Formats: sequence, C-alpha cells, structure tokens
Amino acid sequence: MFGYPQSNRKNWPKKRLGDLSSDIKYGTNNKAFEFSSYNNIPVLRIPNVASGKVNLIGLKYSNFEKKEYKLLLLKKGDLLFVRTNGNPDYIGRCAVFQFNDEYLYASYLIRVRLYKNSPILPDILSFIINFPTFRARIIREARTTAGNYNLNTQGLKSYEIILSPIKLQQKFLEIINHIETQKQLARQSLQKSEELFLSLLQGAFKGELIGEKKYEINNDGLSMAAEEDILYNTK
Repeated sequence: MFGYPQSNRKNWPKKRLGDLSSDIKYGTNNKAFEFSSYNNIPVLRIPNVASGKVNLIGLKYSNFEKKEYKLLLLKKGDLLFVRTNGNPDYIGRCAVFQFNDEYLYASYLIRVRLYKNSPILPDILSFIINFPTFRARIIREARTTAGNYNLNTQGLKSYEIILSPIKLQQKFLEIINHIETQKQLARQSLQKSEELFLSLLQGAFKGELIGEKKYEINNDGLSMAAEEDILYNTK
C-alpha cells in the first residue's frame, strides 16, 4: 500500500517532523506518587507507552501549578515518545494518546503535537516511527550518557517523514481497525469457550455428568447444540 518506507519508490513528498508539529515538549519533573489525593492528576510514564499504544496501567499522580498544567495537558491525538532508557529498544517507542480525560506526562517522555491540518495522521506517524527500519535509525542515532540512551527534541524534529496521500492513510486505518475488531471478537470467543470447558470440567469432577452433549463451532466460538444429551445427576 505504501511501499518500502526507506526507498519511497512512489516519490511522495517528505517533511521534517519539526515542520509538521506545532509543539514538541518534554514532560514534567514533578515527583509522582502511587496514590491519588485531592486535585492530583495522573502522570503517564515510560511503562504507559508500550506495544504502540498508550495504556493506563500502574498510574502515578502529582499536583501541578496552573502554568505547567496548561503546558503539559495531553490532548487526544498527541504522540508520546520514550526519550531515555538504559535499554536501546525502548528509545523512540511511541504511541498516540486516545483518551478524553486529564493526563500529564513525565520528563522521560516527549510529546509531539501535530498541526491541526497536518498532512499526516497521528496514527500513521506512529506506525512509521515504530516500523523496524525507522526504529533502527533512532537507536543508531541515540546518544548515550551514563549508560542511558537518549533522544532529544532536536533529533525528533530532524526526522524526515514520507507523506502519503491522506485518503490512503485513512484507508489503511480502516483496514487496521477492522483487523483489531476481528481480533477482539476472537479473544471474546476464546474466553467463552474456555469458560464453557471449565464449567463442564467442574461438572465432570463432581460426578454430575452422566451423558453426552453435542457441540458445534459457530461464529461465536464453541456453543451447545440444540439437543440436550448431557444429563445432570441431581440425586
């Protein structure tokens, strides 16, 4: 669909990330705590940016002055980059912030906010950055200090991004969303099948099953057929 990112055989235009972004900023140095108290706001950290997504696992909280709060408040569509870590595989890892609630982010992360009418969608940019060849470049160019690999805002601004047609970007995201929906349905189906299996297993060990029941596979996974062939011993 897009061709190999490094070769750009379709000769699409390129722009530096700095020219596509209205804001690229480091996060807060405020100390964060495990438990929330009055007026505390959740702070996203390195573990919250993983597998190409922003998660809300293990949140920590902090208080902020009004000025810093306004500067670092995340908006839907912002990209978060991991900027420093002892493991080079973490550097440059990024994901799109997709939540409506109030969150700020820690100093080990960099926020990139694209222009409102940017020629590249945030999710597409995330896919490009997380592509193996692009990740290899980030790791190669990362600076090392005291055993840590570091990515700075100037480095981010210098990255050239291939700008595919916006309609093609939208089509790609439609395909990805469809695949993710099918994966979620498959996980739900598997869970139902496992629950049914465990229920039958429990009945078997209790000596409650004295016959057989037929099963069929349908779009919802394993389900019981119409015929009732398993009898429960209620004596």
